[in-house]
Amino acid sequence: MRDQPVRRIFDVVYPLFIYYILYYCLQVLFATIFIDSFGSLFCLLLSAMLCLPFAIFFYRRAIVIRNVARPKGREWIECVAWIAGIALLGVGANLLVAHLPLQEWSEGYASTSKILRDGSLTVRILTNAVAVPLLEELVYRGLVCGQIEAWGSVGSWKTPKPKTPARVYRFTAVVVSALIFGALHLNVIQFLYAFLMGLFLGTAYIRTHRIWVVFLAHGCTNLLVVLLTLG
Repeated sequence: MRDQPVRRIFDVVYPLFIYYILYYCLQVLFATIFIDSFGSLFCLLLSAMLCLPFAIFFYRRAIVIRNVARPKGREWIECVAWIAGIALLGVGANLLVAHLPLQEWSEGYASTSKILRDGSLTVRILTNAVAVPLLEELVYRGLVCGQIEAWGSVGSWKTPKPKTPARVYRFTAVVVSALIFGALHLNVIQFLYAFLMGLFLGTAYIRTHRIWVVFLAHGCTNLLVVLLTLG
């Protein structure tokens, strides 16, 4: 049963569905309790922190390719290059997308931007640069991208070598995870930005198979954006 295509798709979709529903319900719950006293970003932080154990649980049991070995020599250079490169590209993409005329047509973008700047600097950093990036990388790169890639890996599903080349699965994994990542941001401007970031992060994950690399890349990008938008 676990080797059947339907089950493979189910293993990708159902953790994503649980994550989205849980994340949304927690935000609504905390907003009714804390939003007047602590602001909407604090509610987002609490929601992300409570969703993290579930994301870690699903990621640890998922069939994905993991590189748990400590980087050596050139591997360290590659990891640092991915982190720094994505951070710079991400900041550039953020500045580009933020200045598109489309933002005048997107009320959702204005609303989301207001939420992400709501709260103290500490809350903004903890939310945008730590909790949310870790949660999103576990879900979108670990569970979605990682599991789709594993469909084309020999031994991952106890099946003969797939007829489709592994590179096709890797390409599909990056694009599909980026599309979902963008779509769930629920407005045009953030879709464009998140889709671009999803392509960068997905490629880095496929190349390194280290979740901490994409977490740091995502977190550093958001940290730079937070610092650049102070005041």
